[in-house]
Amino acid sequence: DFSKSYFSDYANFDSVVFSSNSYFSPTVFRGSSDFHKTFFGGDTYFSMDSFNNTANFCNVPFYGNAYFFKTVFKKNADFKYDTFYHNSNFYRTTFSKNVNFYHSTVYKDIYFTEAVFLHKATFSELYLKPSSRLLFYRTILPDTVDFSYIFEISKPIDLTNAKFTSSDTIHIFLYKSDISKIYLDYIHFRLLFVNPMNHIVISSDERKSIYELVLKNFKDKGQKDSYEALDKEYQAYKWSVRPWYTKWFGIFDKWWWNYGYEKWWVFIWTFGFILVFVPITLCQLDNLKTIYDIKIKDLSTKNRLYQSILFTICIFFPLTLKSEQIKSSGKGLLYIVFVYLMGLICVAYIANFILHK
Repeated sequence: DFSKSYFSDYANFDSVVFSSNSYFSPTVFRGSSDFHKTFFGGDTYFSMDSFNNTANFCNVPFYGNAYFFKTVFKKNADFKYDTFYHNSNFYRTTFSKNVNFYHSTVYKDIYFTEAVFLHKATFSELYLKPSSRLLFYRTILPDTVDFSYIFEISKPIDLTNAKFTSSDTIHIFLYKSDISKIYLDYIHFRLLFVNPMNHIVISSDERKSIYELVLKNFKDKGQKDSYEALDKEYQAYKWSVRPWYTKWFGIFDKWWWNYGYEKWWVFIWTFGFILVFVPITLCQLDNLKTIYDIKIKDLSTKNRLYQSILFTICIFFPLTLKSEQIKSSGKGLLYIVFVYLMGLICVAYIANFILHK
C-alpha cells in the first residue's frame, strides 16, 4: 500500500509483481515514474495522484480494474502495449502532455468521462475485444487524436459525446480503421492525412478513400451539416490534385455555386453580369446597334441608359442569337457573343435551380 506516498525522485517499479490489489491513492510522483512490465494482479488504484514527470506504464497487464480517478499527468504518459483485462476508469484525469495507448489490448470498458487531453492522444493499433468499449462522455479532446489501424471495432467509438467549445478544431487520423464504427462530426473535427507518429503523408488514393468512407458515415447517420462541410473539402481536394490545365476550374466550382450547395448564387451572378455589361454597352451602344439590330427607336441622350439596359438584357437572355439581325462583324460582335454565352450559362443554371427546387 503506497497510499499518501511522496516520491521526490525517480520511482522505479519496473517488473514488480503486485499479485493482489495495489494502492497508490493519493500519491505524488515528483520525478519520473517507471511501471514498465509491472504486474497488477488485482485492482489498481492511482486515484487523485500527481505525476509531475514522465509516467511509463508500458507492457503492463492490468488483470483487475484500474482506477485513475482525478489523476494528473503533467508530462507524457505512456500506456503502450498494455493489456486491460477489466474495466479501466480515467474519470476526470488530466493528461497535460502526450498520452499513448498504442498497440494496447482492451477486453472491457475504458472510461474517459470528463477527462482532459491537452496534447496529442494516440490510440493507434488498439486491439478491441468484442466486449470492449471506449467511452468519451464530456471528454475534452486534444487538437490531435490518432485512431489509426483499429481494424475491428465491435462497439462504436462515439466521439460526439465529448465536450466541445465553439473554437475547438480536433484533427483526427483514421487511416486503415473501421471508420463506420467511429462516430464524429465535421463541426469540431477535421480529418488528418499525416501520420502523427512518423509524419508520413498518406497517398492521394488513400486520402480519397478516407473521405468517401467518412462521407458515407455521415450520410448513413443523417448528419447533413457534417456531410456538406466534408464534401466541400473533398471537392476542393479533388480539384487540387488534377492536372494544372484543369485544376483552375475548381475556382469556378467553388465561387460559382459553392460546389453545388448554393445553387441560388446564380441569381447573384446573373445580376452581377448585367451590372458589368450595361456600362460597357452604354459606351459602345451606337457601334453595337450597327452590328446587331435590335429595334430600339428612342436615341435621345436621356434614354441611352435605358437603351443600354434593354440591349444587354435582349442579348443576355435569348436562347439563340438571330443571325438575320447580325449586320457586321468586328470586336463588337465578339462582345455580343460573349454576353450571349454568359447569359446562356446563367439561364442553364437557373433552369437547374428551378428543376431541383
